[in-house]
Order: sequence, then structure tokens, then C-alpha cells
Amino acid sequence: KKIFYGNKINTLETPNMKISIPKGALYDTLYFKYQVEKADKRLVSPVYSIQDKFTPIHLYYALSIKTKPLSPELTGKTVMVQIDDDGSLSGSGGDWANGFQTAKVNVFGKFGVAIDTIPPVIKPLTNFSNKSYLVSKVLQFRITDNLAGIKSFRGLLNGKWVLMSLDGKSSKLTLDLEGHTLPGENTLSIEIEDRVGNKTIFEKTFEN
Repeated sequence: KKIFYGNKINTLETPNMKISIPKGALYDTLYFKYQVEKADKRLVSPVYSIQDKFTPIHLYYALSIKTKPLSPELTGKTVMVQIDDDGSLSGSGGDWANGFQTAKVNVFGKFGVAIDTIPPVIKPLTNFSNKSYLVSKVLQFRITDNLAGIKSFRGLLNGKWVLMSLDGKSSKLTLDLEGHTLPGENTLSIEIEDRVGNKTIFEKTFEN
């Protein structure tokens, strides 16, 4: 245990883990603690229990965790993850350098580093079969990613870039068709990329 103060910058560094908490992030002085948990086969690092999830923190802090040796193609696919009570993983991003994954996080709890090679998922919400889009004049999709999070999306309608809007809370992607479609057959292509470079391309031909 180590004493951390609310009115100071607090740091802790071991050979395999580093923490830097900015001044004013903690609400009170506390005995800071961490421990290495049982290994998780889904991760490329140990699991660290950082303080506890019930301790509030006001600002983001820097957390660095050392990974096992990785091949060059995997160093760009690493993601800092939080291990939830049910064992599920939620991504906190970050970057890998010199053997460490470093991310800005704003909670305490259990953390480790995972590899994300799974591309994003795009699911049509519009029923193309009954041509409901002819009435609504919009196409809607839900886009999700397992860990790294969505970085960008790009839509082409009949080979031309088309504006699409994303609702961050619902992960709903919307395309307004008004003034963009042609009589007869139209071709839509949507490319989604996550924050570690995994891509998905969705293509659909529909009648207007």
C-alpha cells in the first residue's frame, strides 16, 4: 500500500505496471493498493486490480501495463481493457510502445491488455424486402465493435460520397436518401473501421 493524496500528483511504478494520477483527481487521501490477479487466457498481460471500483476518481489518469512479447503485426492491435464483474471485457483504447500499453482511464478496477482482430459489425435496421425506405426516405444501420471502438465510417451511394450521421448513444447510422437516389437500381457501400484498423465493408443494391 502507498498513500495517495488528493492535492498532489500521485505516481506508482513497478517493472510491469505504471500509474500517474493528476493533482485533484482523488477526492481524498487514501491508502492506494493494487495486486496481480489470476491470469486470463484472453489477455496478453497480467490482470491488475487497481484500487477498487468503489473508489471515485474525478479525472482521467494514465495507466500503463506491460504485455508479453508481441509480433509486429499485433502491436497495432492492442487494447487496454477493463474486466467487469461478470468477466466481460470493455475497451479503454490506448497505444502500445516499448512493451507497454498506455491508456487514459477514469475508473478503478481490474485491467489488462487484449488483442482485437475482430472487425466491426454493421446490421441493417431498414427492411429492404418491404421497401419501407421508399416511405421514410432514410436507411438505418446499427454499427458495433467488440473492443477498440469505431474510428470512422464512410458511405458511397452509386459511387459518390454521401453524408451519414451517427448517434453515439444508440450506435445508429442514418443515411438520408432524399435527393441522392436514382430511378431504378441503386448501389450502396459502407466502410467501417475500428481504432486498431479492423475494417468491415457492407454492400447493398436496392430499388428506388
